[in-house]
Amino acid sequence: MIKWVPLKDFGHCSSAAVSEMILLISEVVAEKIVGEITKCHIWSSMVDETNDISTFKQYITFVRYVVKGQIKVRFLDIRKVDKSGATASNLFAMFKSVAADCQLDLKKHVAIATDGAAAMTGRHNSLAQKLKTKIGTMVSVHCHAHRLALACCDTVADLYAVRKCESTFCRYGSVLLFHRCDQLAWQCIRLP
Repeated sequence: MIKWVPLKDFGHCSSAAVSEMILLISEVVAEKIVGEITKCHIWSSMVDETNDISTFKQYITFVRYVVKGQIKVRFLDIRKVDKSGATASNLFAMFKSVAADCQLDLKKHVAIATDGAAAMTGRHNSLAQKLKTKIGTMVSVHCHAHRLALACCDTVADLYAVRKCESTFCRYGSVLLFHRCDQLAWQCIRLP
């Protein structure tokens, strides 16, 4: 029987000890995810490169696979982008590194979803193109969440223009309405 000890009595609450515990827990979770993926016939990935709050470039990988008829989407890995930046070659090397570290079979990789950046989805020199060359048959799609974000940005810009026009029309409309009412008022006064 396991005896639970309150955290205050644990004695290992330094930031280093907590970080080590989180790392150990994440390794156990990652092993479970990788174990599930290796049993699958196919898997796909969603990758992105972004700056964190401290402006470090990071490369994040999610995986998508099916277990017992249920689609699973899981966070797999995050790592720092090296000094060479988010070039197609560097992103490809990082993708292969994540796959190798997790012992994932690239022959089972069938699709990738990315943002619309040229280094990710370009026609001639991109992560997707390099993966297609290495793997063969693979589908590359523009992530729906990134598309939605782009559409929202475009819509906000369009709405600003629409609102500005509406505001202008309302101002002129008020003047015209006032003028029309003024004309009707004079007609009423002129009537016998």
